[in-house]
Amino acid sequence: MAMQLIIGFLPWIIFYLLPLHTANQFKFGIAVLLLLIVLTGYKDLKRKFFLPWCTLIFFIGIFISIVIFELSWIKTYLYILSNSVLAILALGSLIIGQPF
Repeated sequence: MAMQLIIGFLPWIIFYLLPLHTANQFKFGIAVLLLLIVLTGYKDLKRKFFLPWCTLIFFIGIFISIVIFELSWIKTYLYILSNSVLAILALGSLIIGQPF
């Protein structure tokens, strides 16, 4: 169970470690994270677990907002947004009765 939790949070951990300063670093980094989410969480995504789906949706949303819509303010507040999403995920998982 503990290993599944670490694997579930692996994209978030790597996200905080990646240097996402330039546009190319950001595009490549988020693309790698999306691939990592799908590869490591395939079984959990298939079983419709809360954490992998929310993680996938968050990173797809970030990728689309920066790459397609070019919303530069997202990059400015990216870490605040990600911490807020993690807090909401934690509370949401407790509310639905399925903590991570």
